[in-house]
Amino acid sequence: MGDLTGRLGPSPTLPLRDRVLLVRAELAGIAAEAARIGLRLHGHPHATDVGTWLSGLGAGVDQASRSAWLPVAYRTGPAADGEDA
Repeated sequence: MGDLTGRLGPSPTLPLRDRVLLVRAELAGIAAEAARIGLRLHGHPHATDVGTWLSGLGAGVDQASRSAWLPVAYRTGPAADGEDA
């Protein structure tokens, strides 16, 4: 059969993998920025609802992370069961 790599070309999953790694890095940057902002808000005398704000932001980052990294079959929550949230 010979070497099929030369005939088939590069794997189509390589660009997808690169994109997923880029999204992962972007999510890590967003989480780091959110933590930095959270610390600044925590010290601000007029910021009274920092805990709720950070919890909501953390939940959003967590959901984005799970959506980006887990196959559909392994996602949890109502959407995984075919129900609408």
